[in-house]
Amino acid sequence: MSLLDVEDLVISSAGARLVDGIDLSVGAGERVGLIGESGSGKSLTALGVMQLLPRGLSSTGSIRFEDRDLARISERARSSLRGRRVAMVFQEPMSALNPLMRVGKQIAESLTIHKTVSRAEAKEEAARLLARVEIHDPRAVLRAYPHELSGGQRQRVVLAMAIANHPVLLLADEPTTALDVTVQDRVLRLLDGLVRAEQMALLLISHDLAVVSGICERVMVMYCGRVVERAAVDDVLAHPRHPYTAGLVATSASLGGVSSAPVRRLQPLPTIPGTAPGAAAASRIAGCPFRARCGRATPKCLEEPRLEMIVAGHDVACWHPLPAFAVPFRALETSGGAGRTDVALEPGRPEPAVLAQAATPGYEHASPEWSRPGGHAAQPVSSCDDGATRILECENLVKLYRPELARQGGEPPAGLIRALDGVDLVVLEGDVLGIVGESGSGKSTLARILLGLDRPTSGEVRFRAARIDGSPERALRAMRREVQVVFQDPLGSLDPRMRVRDIIAEPLHALGVEGDHRQRVAELLEAVRLSRDTGRRYPHQLSGGQRQRVAIARALAPRPKVLVADEAVSALDVSVRAQILNLFAELIGRFALTVVFISHDIGVVRHLCNRVVVLYRGKVVEEGPTEEVLSRPKSPYTQGLLAAIPQLGKQVGDDRAPTAEAAPASDRTPAGGLG
Repeated sequence: MSLLDVEDLVISSAGARLVDGIDLSVGAGERVGLIGESGSGKSLTALGVMQLLPRGLSSTGSIRFEDRDLARISERARSSLRGRRVAMVFQEPMSALNPLMRVGKQIAESLTIHKTVSRAEAKEEAARLLARVEIHDPRAVLRAYPHELSGGQRQRVVLAMAIANHPVLLLADEPTTALDVTVQDRVLRLLDGLVRAEQMALLLISHDLAVVSGICERVMVMYCGRVVERAAVDDVLAHPRHPYTAGLVATSASLGGVSSAPVRRLQPLPTIPGTAPGAAAASRIAGCPFRARCGRATPKCLEEPRLEMIVAGHDVACWHPLPAFAVPFRALETSGGAGRTDVALEPGRPEPAVLAQAATPGYEHASPEWSRPGGHAAQPVSSCDDGATRILECENLVKLYRPELARQGGEPPAGLIRALDGVDLVVLEGDVLGIVGESGSGKSTLARILLGLDRPTSGEVRFRAARIDGSPERALRAMRREVQVVFQDPLGSLDPRMRVRDIIAEPLHALGVEGDHRQRVAELLEAVRLSRDTGRRYPHQLSGGQRQRVAIARALAPRPKVLVADEAVSALDVSVRAQILNLFAELIGRFALTVVFISHDIGVVRHLCNRVVVLYRGKVVEEGPTEEVLSRPKSPYTQGLLAAIPQLGKQVGDDRAPTAEAAPASDRTPAGGLG
């Protein structure tokens, strides 16, 4: 018997099955991954295992842990096991930690609940635990509150609490999703080392297949509350048998890392057509819930497939599984009805990891060159030649903040925080300029200053050669029509009380743009591939990808020449991210946009941008043509960013290039620094 055996786990809400008949097992010391898009039921499965379901949800099935059924023992007995024998690391550490308690007290509490120790002993053990999770100044962090720590530090605190009582099973729910690539790399290395050192079993939940493949031995793929494939990680990467898994592998591979092979910029990325209906809606769908997105669907798919072994150790729930010998696949389009195209996967030449293809009307997939709607070739972006028009630029830009706004290692730094330290930047007309760096490197601060939303401490900012730094809002009004922004979190940037049509039209009213606003909204909904019916809905009624499309439509409403995108795809699942990047690529050509694209994702920048600027602690450490910078980086910091990118099939801890920590440090780390 395994350490954890779950049989026929069903989690329901108001009659809808959100998790439908899950079977899973984790052996002692085994590392198992659970992957799938948002809404697939991964986190609910983990909460069901821990018996921590929110009010209103109920579960049935058997959850045997160390030969005890957690679903049938008392809550008191379960509480004695949680934290002592089985522990969980939640996705958002800021929500998992009590904002009113110092870190030291929270860690000590996890010790005193399960052990008879004095307060002094608990404090000493808490300091040792923080040191073990590589917190550089443990005693200072013990005195800190959660909001005074960076994201990476908070995640390490949660890890310290999880391993405090030496559990035999650890459930980690998206433990690195919100972290920058280098911080993510260090946390994954730490997690991998702790699991091995403590000989713990691990159930790792993630939507990122590259993250799971770097740590886990087996993987289970979930879709709409059901397991559709399970096998050894290497088998799934090399021979995905379910069309949905094949799509995940394709989208992960398309943006997962930087290779020496040339990349055709703005070329459509592989995607999984359509969007997942969500577990609640899927529970009302007869048959296979993936069939509406699958090019291999037949009438047989109206019957629900069972999870069955097709070869030893490889289980698939599909009536038409992909044959192993045919992988890799070449994507072929098939008609999918009005306004959409499904994907058919058939045997083809061995092209690396191209298993599915975006199917957006207007693309000429058979052509080696990308083209935009109407058959006109996309305009080439400007190079950095002296003859190009300078549309946006800054010179010797400095931005200082007071020290109480940030902490480093829990201690308030002396002096002012240099969020930007002498930044020079030129954006040429037609550029797609990527700005990369970790949280705290100054990317968003730079964006706010370029947009006129913040003032620099010193230096100049010019738009079309006219200075805008320090200008009153009235003077910036003309620029507002030409420069718009897409923020990272559309749910936070869109007014929840307004309908989509009013959200998109709002800048037209605010900027006094003349014309038929209703017609303009309809045009923009079509441009971002949303139905007109979407205009009547509210943001909370949309998926993450749909909300980001609304945010893009809103930014395009006043017909800007420049679009600033601040981490516009970092919060999205990998498949949705590819769809939004394909949309960006189309819109850049269709509307002749100049784009400043801010991201910590190197793969995204390489695909979209012609030039790149690398920021580290408020300084530009490297810049140039994207392919040159990313293929032959000269800065140790850039080398560290590239080395930290999770890649399919690459184990955590493999030999890599120098990490970001090898880069020269500036005088002060900005708020939310390297963690």
